[in-house]
Amino acid sequence: MKTVKDGNWNDPTTWSLNVVPIIGDVLFIFHKVDVFEPIIYCNEIHMRKGGLVTIHQDTTIKGNQDLPHGGVWDGCLSEGNLQYYLQ
Repeated sequence: MKTVKDGNWNDPTTWSLNVVPIIGDVLFIFHKVDVFEPIIYCNEIHMRKGGLVTIHQDTTIKGNQDLPHGGVWDGCLSEGNLQYYLQ
């Protein structure tokens, strides 16, 4: 699944499948995405040109495998603590 516009992580219209990401989803970030949620879900995050994820509070990413090296950490601005947990 990929972003189709700038927006909030939990806004389905931010995403190409018009749904909020769940565990198992592989994400490609082409736009600016804001995270205000305490928990978000995905399997992988791949940053692409123009992509930016901004974490506005302490957030946990829950997934079922390790994020790829350089995934969420490149192009991620954090005002809170970011943690990653395997499910």
